[in-house]
Order: sequence, then C-alpha cells, then structure tokens
Amino acid sequence: MFRIQHLPYEVLRCIFDCLDRKSLLDAALTSRAINELASRRLYASVRISVGRLGAVYGPQYHEIEVPIRVRNPFDAFARQPELRQIVKHIILYNPLHSHSYNGSVNVKHEAVCFRELALLNELQTITIDYDLKRSGFDLLVESLSNLPRLQEVEWRVLPPNSASLQRLSNVNRFSIWLKIGDDVLSRSCMTTRICKITAIGLPEPIADEKLLSLPGLRELSG
Repeated sequence: MFRIQHLPYEVLRCIFDCLDRKSLLDAALTSRAINELASRRLYASVRISVGRLGAVYGPQYHEIEVPIRVRNPFDAFARQPELRQIVKHIILYNPLHSHSYNGSVNVKHEAVCFRELALLNELQTITIDYDLKRSGFDLLVESLSNLPRLQEVEWRVLPPNSASLQRLSNVNRFSIWLKIGDDVLSRSCMTTRICKITAIGLPEPIADEKLLSLPGLRELSG
C-alpha cells in the first residue's frame, strides 16, 4: 500500500512548503514521521506574545490569539528539545503594547521568554514589536548576545539608549522603524550596523538629510 511518507524527502518538503498553518497542524497529528516534517515548517517562524496571550506559529502569521496555557512554544521545546534547532525567526510582541498600541507587559512571562531565547542556537533573525523597558531590554540583550547564528535584529520600536547594545557584537544588521521624535543618529553603538529603516510619518527632507548619512544603510522606506 502506498504511504505518503514513502515519497522522497525532497518531494515531501515541497508538498509541506505549500501547506497553510491549519493544514500543517492537522498533518502533524497523523504520524511521527509527518509530525517531524510539519514541525520544521511550523517552528521555523514563531510569533510569541510577552503579554497575557500565547504564541502563533507558522510560515504565515495570523492575528489569532490564544491563552498562554494552550499555546506556549517553550512547553513544546521542553518536551521535544530538538524543536529548538528548527527555529530561525522569532517575533516578540505584546498585542497591547506595540508600535501601534500602548499597554502593560507581563514582566514575569517576558523574563521567561528571554531566558528561553538563549537556548535557540539556530536563531538567525528576531523582531521586537513592542516598547521594551530598560530592565527587560538588558535581559533581552544578554540572551541575544550568546546566540552564535543571530544575524539581524529588527526593532519596530526604537530600543532604549543603552550601552548594552554594544554587547550585540554577533549581530551584523539592525533594521529599525522610526517615527517623529526618534533620534537614531545619537545611538553610536548601532548606527554603523543599521541596514534598513522604515520611516513612519517622517517628512521626506528629514529622512533624506539625516538618515541617508548612515554608512551601512541599504534600504529606506516609508
């Protein structure tokens, strides 16, 4: 009898690359072999809430929020440590405290997230999509500074003006979102590594005059 797992591995990967998140979750329940293939897609990109809600998994990010007790990727990592080696990209956000909203952060859960991040040795990129306080920022930098494959950090809210950024010597590229009042040129410890800027509401002359002088800038959009 023909079984899908008898197909060549590269063929299976092409099939799974075409599946959406729901289909991947359904497929993961069918067998151990298929679960392994589905997990490589589901956990390659993980979106984690540091607020009261859980995480959304998958190659396509959906605005679906679930309680943390139901969707906690770190519980899955504890059960299956090999999943940590699959994660390549993470978005950290708080649905009530991002570049669009204001709200409080679950400080306890935030600290747990940052400690767990230090175990993701294959992580390559991370996006921070909420306003970090100084204490949380220092914890995050401590975790990220020890990740050997981390290449790029995207700040959707300008990080605190902290000398801790100098510890991210392993990061080659910073991408940042700027709004009126943000002064990125004063952050000497990150200006040489900024490769991309998304300017939100900045007058074009200001963007041209100040931001284009950054030595590593490759992309400026609004």
